[in-house]
Amino acid sequence: PLTTGPATITRIITAGPTDGVWEIVDAASRAAVPASSTYEVSFEAFNVTLAPTTWTNDPTTVGTPYTQSFTATNVFAAVSTVETATAFASVSSRSATIASGGAPQQYVINVTSGTTSLNVTIGGASDPGADLDLHLFNCTSGTCVPAGSSTGGTAEESVTVADPATGRWIALVDPFAVPSGSTSYTYSDSLSNPAYGGVTVPANSATPRAAGESWSFNATGTANTAAGADRFLRATVAVREATSNATLGSATVIFANVTP
Repeated sequence: PLTTGPATITRIITAGPTDGVWEIVDAASRAAVPASSTYEVSFEAFNVTLAPTTWTNDPTTVGTPYTQSFTATNVFAAVSTVETATAFASVSSRSATIASGGAPQQYVINVTSGTTSLNVTIGGASDPGADLDLHLFNCTSGTCVPAGSSTGGTAEESVTVADPATGRWIALVDPFAVPSGSTSYTYSDSLSNPAYGGVTVPANSATPRAAGESWSFNATGTANTAAGADRFLRATVAVREATSNATLGSATVIFANVTP
């Protein structure tokens, strides 16, 4: 509600904004007693860029640590930051083409023991008007049963299952509507499992960063096992806002061709 007198409205945007015009909309509550009120709105924009934006290590030997230096630059307002990194996930990614009125396309996923999360994502359709639906089935018992679906009005869909059962799963992509007749798109599935290893950064605490300030830090990745046939390991290095933990900037880590 808008109240008489100064007010401060805080909004944290956790995803990095794209270039263009952004708009903040506020509205009076129907329960507000005054016909009009005076208030103030203040905001700050935060953005940290990382270089390189992608660290690819190829080939990769299991058990061998690899280190990469990153340079971070605080582009916008002063902010307090921390550096973080994630464990590896095993990823399969490919491009495909699907036709309007055609049969759904299936992708078999072999979930390994100890997997803590299974995520399947489609997107990047060449036809901007394409509407593709994504369905995920658990076939580990010998009978495929629905485990999740994403059926929005675009081709950008994602389904995540926590602690999936070990064994065979199937992702199905349905061409609900493709105005141009056919469209290419990108399919990927990701298996999070601590057995794969991960990326670490040195222990660090909240550090104030001035607008325009740059600093460097190292990240070290170690693969503990192979990713699987036609798969690679993926992790993320990020700079976060120290209090809210919002991501200010990130880089993708890819360890490919992992062998003993």
